[in-house]
Amino acid sequence: EYLRGRLAVGGGGDPLSTEDHVRCVRLELDLRLRGEARANELRADALAQLGLSEKEEVVVAAAENDEGRHDPRLRGEQQCIAGLVETERGDVVRDHPVQVLLGVRPDNPDERTWTLRDAHPVTVETVFRSKAEKKVIDAGYDPARLPPGQYLTEKWPVLHAGSIPQTELETWDFRVWGEVEHELTLEWKELAALPTVEVTQDIHCVTRWSRFDMTFKGVAWRELEALIRPKPSARFAIAHAEQGFTANVPIGFLRDEGALLAYEADGEPLAPEHGWPLRLVIPGKYFWKSAKWLRGIELSGSDKPGFWERYGYHNDADPFREQRYAF
Repeated sequence: EYLRGRLAVGGGGDPLSTEDHVRCVRLELDLRLRGEARANELRADALAQLGLSEKEEVVVAAAENDEGRHDPRLRGEQQCIAGLVETERGDVVRDHPVQVLLGVRPDNPDERTWTLRDAHPVTVETVFRSKAEKKVIDAGYDPARLPPGQYLTEKWPVLHAGSIPQTELETWDFRVWGEVEHELTLEWKELAALPTVEVTQDIHCVTRWSRFDMTFKGVAWRELEALIRPKPSARFAIAHAEQGFTANVPIGFLRDEGALLAYEADGEPLAPEHGWPLRLVIPGKYFWKSAKWLRGIELSGSDKPGFWERYGYHNDADPFREQRYAF
């Protein structure tokens, strides 16, 4: 109701600020979260992240007034939450989750009220991160390897625009052109004959999944760079793939030791849905920058936003800075 009153509908009310738009999204997610069967458990896990002592009882009210808070059924639910975090009797946290999100206090908080907002607000983000980090630790990894907003998976989800191309290696070729001394075209057998390397690295998808310690095998960019000799004006690399897909990175990312033109993953040839016969692997970026079904690389003096960048994805795509979108 608070947010609705701020919406400019039919010329009435003030427009929502950017901050309020963010709050609106968080509120929607929070309400969705609290509707899940495990909502109490998830909420209790988030409360535990606040660092509250085990000798405190944490009760989150699900009503905005004292009459609602003292409803017997509701109090039972609150005690259930306190039990989930294994706390003992103590102070009561009065703030309703909606109040926390909107940054408003209860009208008449008593002297024993300790507000979550005064420490670290319980939000969907803190709940998500807490559970994501626990999964990483349980798997034996350092949680610092997991970028913000990501979760660990052992699977390799398939995500792409368009259909999977049908490729005939007999007619397939790979090109490098643009700001180079010598343009290059290689058939599949010629590319496969170049020296190979294996690299192991973590990959992070913009859709929030991460997979650790993936091993890729292929041709390092330095092998091609020696053949084409980039001009000093070559500052950006634009990957060109099947069906007109492109992805752009500064040329320095191609020169990274972990970057390569890969045709194997985890000891097996790339599956068609993962880019067979060739894909780019660019470390330090969300995985959409590692173009599947690669057919060429253009070196350019100016940056040229790729397919997803033109649809609003962030040009830099650093997962640890959570550069998902440009807006």
